[in-house]
Amino acid sequence: MVSNYLNEKEIKKVLVFGGLDPSGGAGILLDSLVLLNFGVFPYVVATALTSQNSQRVNQIKVVSPQIIKSQINTIIEDITQVNALKIGLLGSVGVGKVILKAIIRYKLEKIVCDPVIFASDGTRLLEKEGEEFLIKSIIPLSYVVTYNFKEVEIVTGIYPKSLDEAKEAAIELIKLGSPYVLIKGGHFEGEAIDLLFNGKKFIELSSPRVSKEVRGTGCAFSSALAAGLAQGLSMVESFKRAKKYVEKEIRKARQIGKGRCQIVM
Repeated sequence: MVSNYLNEKEIKKVLVFGGLDPSGGAGILLDSLVLLNFGVFPYVVATALTSQNSQRVNQIKVVSPQIIKSQINTIIEDITQVNALKIGLLGSVGVGKVILKAIIRYKLEKIVCDPVIFASDGTRLLEKEGEEFLIKSIIPLSYVVTYNFKEVEIVTGIYPKSLDEAKEAAIELIKLGSPYVLIKGGHFEGEAIDLLFNGKKFIELSSPRVSKEVRGTGCAFSSALAAGLAQGLSMVESFKRAKKYVEKEIRKARQIGKGRCQIVM
């Protein structure tokens, strides 16, 4: 845990953008728990406030771009270095533009983009204009983009039903500009096969399917990746560690509310 470090300079830091889920099953609360679990300190900026629980999303309120800008500048003026960046829910084009300017101004690198467009209950969390901004402006600057099948379909028109179709989609996704594309295979029939592609080589990692419906696995995976990159691991090393971590947490997940299970650490 972070408190075990000897001094502040040794602590790796990840700046996280995403929605606030008050139930803790996804978004920046879960991101923070995952990062702390890896001994990485999270600086979090809430792009949207949501009213949701383990069963559904009731309401979403996007935070104003002015507040987002103030949060970013206030955080960065206080620390020496951001070791990685994790972007989840943008919320709006206005918020996306503020984040984009910060990436350029502060020369932020090792960006992990989890392109949150829909909630797992089907609620749209990002309007069409924001979706287009995400694809055209944020994804090209990202180091790795982590897609679920729905997000793959939105961007490429392909909903992968097989590993070959996932590879076909990855070839299209890499053209958007990120050095790495990661397609999460939690919805494959049979084993869960996650696919990493760098434009030349595919790396497949499989694990036995766990018969649980668990919230927040995408948030956990992308945050675990960001932790690895912040700590100096390679993309492949970060991928392998994140895969093992999420598999373990899914097995431990518990039903806290009345709906889907949650990662409880």
